[in-house]
Amino acid sequence: MTRIRVRTSFALGVLAQLSAIACAAPALYDCAYLEDVGDEIGSEPRSINEHGDISGDVALEWPLLRAAAIWKIGKAPVVLPLDDRYYAEGHDINDRGQVVGVGSTHAEGTRAVTWRHGQAINLYKPPGEYVGDRAFALNNHGVIVGVIPMQSGFGRHAAVWHGDRLFDLGTLGGPKGHADRISIATDVNESDTVVGQSQVFRYKPHKGMHAVRWDSARTIVDLGTLPGGLISMASKINTAGVVVGYSEFEGSLTRVHATAWSNGAVRDLGTLPGHDESLASSINDAGVVVGISNSPGEATWRAVAWYGLDQAPTDLNTQVDMASCPDYRGNVYTLQWARAINGSGQIAASGRSVSGQLYAGFRLVPR
Repeated sequence: MTRIRVRTSFALGVLAQLSAIACAAPALYDCAYLEDVGDEIGSEPRSINEHGDISGDVALEWPLLRAAAIWKIGKAPVVLPLDDRYYAEGHDINDRGQVVGVGSTHAEGTRAVTWRHGQAINLYKPPGEYVGDRAFALNNHGVIVGVIPMQSGFGRHAAVWHGDRLFDLGTLGGPKGHADRISIATDVNESDTVVGQSQVFRYKPHKGMHAVRWDSARTIVDLGTLPGGLISMASKINTAGVVVGYSEFEGSLTRVHATAWSNGAVRDLGTLPGHDESLASSINDAGVVVGISNSPGEATWRAVAWYGLDQAPTDLNTQVDMASCPDYRGNVYTLQWARAINGSGQIAASGRSVSGQLYAGFRLVPR
């Protein structure tokens, strides 16, 4: 595991990480269909906060576009304003209800966006930069992370927006002189520790990306891969500093397994029986991990949870009666992807109708 200017944080202490590894009993859930918005023909939940509010996006039938949306418990869903945008995604929501994501306009292309006080606001960028920035996550302090394009070269760099200030986090190749390299920031915890992915090998952008962590001092740590792997990706980090995502492994060719980085160890979280791929989307402070397990072919996708880093995945379809939460047409769904989990164990998940024609989002609440 390569390390560059590593500084250990107390938030990554051994006791905290060991508590996150502890096994929890698989939960049973009640489910709720995420209500349609207008002429919606499909919804994609992406995040859930501690209040159970879910952010994501919906595909609208006419005009053909995608809009960011929020689903709150017991309330009608709200489509976030598009202004002059024809496309938007709501990637994350914090406990204050602030949402970040991506907005696109015909004139500008994709921009990192936050929604505040009923308005979609482009995040700050220096004058003259190319567009193509994206925001993927934020914490309760309002620190936002994502990616920005480089004006020189073809690279993209992980970035932090803090108020009206923008920080380029650089790459494993260094913050200067490597504008053609790539890094992406995907999550930030309450200690402002950032995780994501960075290019390692300059001439192998698709086969040299490793999961990384940036601490509050802007130092970067290569988290490495499973044995023999060439690529890995960090999706989320919890308060204890446990990181989850995915990694290629020896002999896998292009296949990946859900992976956890904890206390200096890289853990293969495995797949459901008969499956050969998985990825971890999110982890809460109790150490429960959620994600997806699959084999080739979308029909095999299953939303899963790991109730401990040393536990086999559980198919969430066995933990909830999906027939109890059909859509308004009466269609029943199979849970295919658990996208996010909060501290109460509530899960935002997406599903596909048994007929295979429709997609929708669900909130799973432990009984």
